[in-house]
Amino acid sequence: SDVAFGAVRLVLFFSDDADSPLEVEAEARRLLAEACRRKGDLDASMRELERVVKLCQGSEQLGLRRLALVDAVETAWEARRLEIAQRLLPDALAVTRGADDDALTRLLLLGASVANLRGDGAAARTYLEEADALRARRPSSDRSPTGEVLRVACGRSVTSVDPAGMRAELE
Repeated sequence: SDVAFGAVRLVLFFSDDADSPLEVEAEARRLLAEACRRKGDLDASMRELERVVKLCQGSEQLGLRRLALVDAVETAWEARRLEIAQRLLPDALAVTRGADDDALTRLLLLGASVANLRGDGAAARTYLEEADALRARRPSSDRSPTGEVLRVACGRSVTSVDPAGMRAELE
């Protein structure tokens, strides 16, 4: 992974050139953000994703901006930064509507969770209703009950995936 970081940093070094296309730097920063996220450095990932969003603002790179916003909201959620997720969610929803129903559904469900945790039941209900309407429009062959991913944050490292071998220590 250090080699990947070095390669992306090299691309960023050469993209500082004035003649370099904006999308090269934006895509390199998005890859760096994903590498940071996978490494567990969620703060660095958020910084890079917010740079990508700023770089793509006002440019024709709507697809790249959409990917960066979706990743930023999901990373903010993983990092338990509800205020950042709540701030980025409206922009992410706006650029995702009509472009990617799967990402929109994920964002709506995440938005419902954030709104619910913030005590805004009406907004949570609105997000859930829209997500349900999107799911209902999908063909039945696309609605697989095993196709979802459950992510759970653990405060301690998990030593066993077998439920019988797990041990929880409460402080």
